[in-house]
Amino acid sequence: MNNTIKNLKRITLTLFVFLATSSMYSQVTIGSLKDPEAFSLLELDGENSKGLRLPQIESTAQRDSIFTNADGFKDNPLAQGLKIFNMQTKCVEYWNGTSWNTMWGKTAANGLTLANDTIVLGGTLNHPTTIDLNSNDLLSSRGTGNVGIGTTSPQAMLHLIDELNDPLIIDSIKFTSDPPNSPNDTHYYNMQISSKGIVRRAPIVNHLSETYIYTLKNDLVIPAGKTGDNAHLGLKGVLFTWIKNEISYDYITLPEDGAYVFSFRLYGTTDNSTAGILANSYYLSALVGSPSPSEAYDVVEIIVPVPNHGTTGTTVYNKATYTIYLTVAGKAGTPIYFRIAEASGRTLGWKLLGTQTAGTELAANRTSLIFWKI
Repeated sequence: MNNTIKNLKRITLTLFVFLATSSMYSQVTIGSLKDPEAFSLLELDGENSKGLRLPQIESTAQRDSIFTNADGFKDNPLAQGLKIFNMQTKCVEYWNGTSWNTMWGKTAANGLTLANDTIVLGGTLNHPTTIDLNSNDLLSSRGTGNVGIGTTSPQAMLHLIDELNDPLIIDSIKFTSDPPNSPNDTHYYNMQISSKGIVRRAPIVNHLSETYIYTLKNDLVIPAGKTGDNAHLGLKGVLFTWIKNEISYDYITLPEDGAYVFSFRLYGTTDNSTAGILANSYYLSALVGSPSPSEAYDVVEIIVPVPNHGTTGTTVYNKATYTIYLTVAGKAGTPIYFRIAEASGRTLGWKLLGTQTAGTELAANRTSLIFWKI
């Protein structure tokens, strides 16, 4: 009992001295004998081994249930600055007079998420958000990642899905090979949309400085038709070879997926050694993928009149020219071959003229070809 009384006396005396000192100087250091700085009212000195432990509240809900306005807390201006440690958010929070706010600790909202004390990109936007780039660029390195809007499994660099509304509206768009110099660009592209809604830039189809006319490379003598050839099926006859910009082509390559129209200007000389023949038939055909397929993609009959109406001997003018169209469809890179054959049982020679000595690919009297996508 005596020891207890003695201990109480010591505690009372120590407390009295502490209070007296505090009242006298209004400055206190707790944790060591160090004098407080002149600008400090209260200093805590843990001597590098201890810290300040604020009241810990288990959750935000518990915080809100404790600090209500039942005792005038929210209306009391002196409550401003009250601090607690929220165990749920792992943050120090303070009361600013109207709401609790985070102090020092990390929080994440509006598209950001707090994961393991680290703020990461990803989350729910809580309000409309504007990013002002000012004069800076917004850059993103892709690697193999995709961006999905309306889908959690994007299948392309940008994958949009919206079953109810238009997923993408573009008021104006231009593809260029050199954006800073686009007004002077000479390359132009088409936009393709597949049946599944995939949009892509089509391969190059136009260059302003390129020639798009294919000229028959050499004169082409159409051989006489033979019985049993079935020339009307388009699988017999002689193959065309072409030249464009001094480059030879045995076939035309489709530049992109789709259907095309091929326009032929057939020009050549005719001759007839059989009296009574007034006209003869020829068959021009388009062959897809191979010069000898099982069937022609398209074939057209050309009826060529005999010069001088079938009269043999004298020939005043023996030139014949025709414009013929064939239609072909295929995948990008597909080779397209062309054949021409004479019907059997007739005798009329037709030699198609190719590049001429004067003017080469630019001569008017020549056989040529152009094509375009439908």
